[in-house]
Amino acid sequence: RDVAPSRGLGDVYKRQQKGIADLLIESYGLEEYSNRELERAEEIFEKGYNTATELLDRLLLENGTIWR
Repeated sequence: RDVAPSRGLGDVYKRQQKGIADLLIESYGLEEYSNRELERAEEIFEKGYNTATELLDRLLLENGTIWR
């Protein structure tokens, strides 16, 4: 039986992420931006997301709930 080696989950994830990224680039008309510009925007978004998550986690820990 001649079987090609299976791809690891990382390869599958990378292919899936590329597909999602392509959809976002097309949907938002970002084709004219360079990869570096898009990577920088992703870094900025990630920092903001992480900061918001940390603040919400701290509120939850201190108050037991976020919403009153």
